[in-house]
Amino acid sequence: MPKFSVIIPNYNHSTYLKTRIDSVLSQDFQDFEIIILDDYSTDNSKEIIETYRDHDKIGVIIYNGKNTGNTFKQWEKGLKMANGDLIWIAESDDFIANTFLSEASVAFDLHKNIGIFCCGTNLVNNNGEILHIIESEGENDIIDGKTFVFQSMSTMNPLCNASAIIFKKKFIQLPIGKDITNLRYCGDWLFWSKILLQTDIFLLRKNLNYYRRHEDSISPRAIAEGLIHLEGILVFKFIRKKLSNNFSTLWSEQDHTWAKNILYAPYSYAIKTKFLFRALQANPVILLLFIYHRINRTLSKIHLLFNS
Repeated sequence: MPKFSVIIPNYNHSTYLKTRIDSVLSQDFQDFEIIILDDYSTDNSKEIIETYRDHDKIGVIIYNGKNTGNTFKQWEKGLKMANGDLIWIAESDDFIANTFLSEASVAFDLHKNIGIFCCGTNLVNNNGEILHIIESEGENDIIDGKTFVFQSMSTMNPLCNASAIIFKKKFIQLPIGKDITNLRYCGDWLFWSKILLQTDIFLLRKNLNYYRRHEDSISPRAIAEGLIHLEGILVFKFIRKKLSNNFSTLWSEQDHTWAKNILYAPYSYAIKTKFLFRALQANPVILLLFIYHRINRTLSKIHLLFNS
């Protein structure tokens, strides 16, 4: 049985696919299998994938007969086939330094209490040129999972790129649940939250991952459509329920943040209305906070008007 199962879900990323697969195969720790899942690509992805079919690290190659349109359904399919105890979902348009698996292997061997390993990330463009280095200075850190979820994942997803993460398979349930697969953008946010409610996270302060941002990336489209908030508030609802003891007061700093998101996010009236309705399901007090911040904004505008 391999120590790691590397799942590569792909859809129309033929331009980047060879770089991705080669960055996995070149790891200096070689106890792994690769599972390649193609979601009915219409480019020449299949041609590229087939060049690796006879490689001894390739465990499974599957081509869907139709496009699912949902990367989290592909995750679920790969997880059902994975033989390793440790799982790496390596997105097909990203790439990684060749020490990633060895760093993860050492961390999991030394720290039995961790269930998630995450390294630092560089944002790169189509050509692999660094656009932005996400700072990851300081000492490596192990953080209690529930604390990390409450403090860092209640209003945003800091684990926004699966390619930088390895997790223990034993902390997931299969099927992973429609609450995850029904989400187009924030399924990973909910997925990581569920794992971290059971275990701790190891943060490696080295930028080994290269996260590609390009015109076909789902992230810019999802942000424009409001999914980062429309789906994110559903994740917050889950977190607030599971960590109710942490949210001991009538409203929290996180509730204030969500109220401000509704007020200031540049969405249409229809999206904002839907956003507010979902926020009320997470905590009805968010409506009062929304009104409070809206009144404050109006008073600030009036103050500026009379003092200009």
